[in-house]
Amino acid sequence: MKIEIHRHNQVNAVDTTPAVSSTIQSLERLDFELARNTASELREAVLAMLMVEGWSDSVKVAGNTNITITSVRDRTGLCLQTGNMARFYADFLKLQLVYQNGHIDNALYCVFSKTTAVKMGSNLANFDRVVRELTLFRDIVTLPIYVLGMSAQEGAR
Repeated sequence: MKIEIHRHNQVNAVDTTPAVSSTIQSLERLDFELARNTASELREAVLAMLMVEGWSDSVKVAGNTNITITSVRDRTGLCLQTGNMARFYADFLKLQLVYQNGHIDNALYCVFSKTTAVKMGSNLANFDRVVRELTLFRDIVTLPIYVLGMSAQEGAR
């Protein structure tokens, strides 16, 4: 899989952390082809890969709620969004809360590339739109974050 990367809010300080670098490398090795895989299959493959990489199961954003982010590893939060674009805003609110509460220092946000999202379905979260809209909210979403755009291999679908 090809990975596009956008760095938000001076995330360069985390470039060398194992949670970031090994996860990006593992995503690049992940075999995902539009001709034979669905969005839910990709989500399951990424979640399985994250477990092998040492990421946790879902993590509550606060002790008295069932609202969660996908995972945490070495003070890096992670959200994986393979669904509707509207969920993007909730994901960043959750990551920002966990950051402000001092539980993470930075985050990874994984979405489809624009091209892959268009081929996978209607109004799916995609890298281009997430980056564009996240930039608008730079003073609100203050955590350092990598946005990763996941591109599936081309094939007939």
